[in-house]
Amino acid sequence: HSGYCLEFRNDDLFKNQVKEVRYHDTYEADITGPSELIGAFFFYKTMDWRREEELRIVAKRSPSGAIAFPPRLLTKIILGKKMSEAHQKLIREWAQKRDPVLIVESADSMVLE
Repeated sequence: HSGYCLEFRNDDLFKNQVKEVRYHDTYEADITGPSELIGAFFFYKTMDWRREEELRIVAKRSPSGAIAFPPRLLTKIILGKKMSEAHQKLIREWAQKRDPVLIVESADSMVLE
């Protein structure tokens, strides 16, 4: 809860490479199965996290360790409810400099159904 979540537009590389996270309390891996070759285990989390309705992309990193994407695809940043004030302030300042301004919300102010 001290980090952040990035929300992206469903377009470009996110349109075809994104997979839904599955929420189960157990995960039985068949290490001989073809799904393990694509890292299916990256797309599982325990039921404690099911409200997130998370999507993930697993991609090869560049030599610098970064994963590049067109900035226009980033639509929102959701700040963790335990994120430090200094980090919240820094992210909000970055978001204000963007054209168009990037939406920044706090997770503790969001209504979960």
